[in-house]
Amino acid sequence: MDVHASLFFVVILELHDTFWVHQIFLTHGHADAILGLDDVRDLQQIREVRDSSGKQLGYRAVSGPLKVISNKATISTVKRAFPYLAKKQECVPGLKDVVLRRVAQLDFITVSDDAEISSDCGLRVKLFPVYHGGTYISLGFEFGRSGEFVYISDVSALPKSSMDYLRKVPKIKILVVDCLQVKKHTTHFNYDEAVAFVNELQPKFAYFVGASCSLGDADEVQARLDKLCKVDDEEGKKSGLNIKLAYDGYTIPTHMALS
Repeated sequence: MDVHASLFFVVILELHDTFWVHQIFLTHGHADAILGLDDVRDLQQIREVRDSSGKQLGYRAVSGPLKVISNKATISTVKRAFPYLAKKQECVPGLKDVVLRRVAQLDFITVSDDAEISSDCGLRVKLFPVYHGGTYISLGFEFGRSGEFVYISDVSALPKSSMDYLRKVPKIKILVVDCLQVKKHTTHFNYDEAVAFVNELQPKFAYFVGASCSLGDADEVQARLDKLCKVDDEEGKKSGLNIKLAYDGYTIPTHMALS
């Protein structure tokens, strides 16, 4: 997940009674992808620590630091933007795990653009580079088993190695991909490019994210996308492209994610 802003946390917390973040994966170092990091503290179990008289001493992250994972360029950008999150926090004398200031407790992990790792909760995560304007690298992710969930939030083109990798995936179940607007753009897929990309990979379900107002009225765009999916009248089976326009707070039904 990228951490775009405080609004993300408001939406998530309103939708879910219980919400727990195990790790954070950053796609790239642009402001809209990292500037919410300061608010991660509100998703951590941070408790006040007081002495026997009730005087407040500091704060303890009960769950420990939260891992923030990305490539070298992105982690370097984050550390420049948030030097107070990157440096070792000042602790209360004699209490190594109690910090003086209530800030997010983070552990920055640098990985390669094409790393494959196992998350703290045991989920397989495969990274692959995509271009986000020119040769600027943003990261795409494949979560779970091969083809289970592919996420590409900021993309204008893909290196041959990444496209070759995705083509070799037997069947992508869920594909989330960037679709900014109708006109061609220098740093994001436009509508035609996003549709062509979905058509190339033929996932079971696809979701467009990152749309601007210039993409058009959401209902009209969805009606246009629905025409790309055909239904066999006799058997009721769908063919063609099954694409939905996602939005803030959109959730994927469990039966679709697990089918």
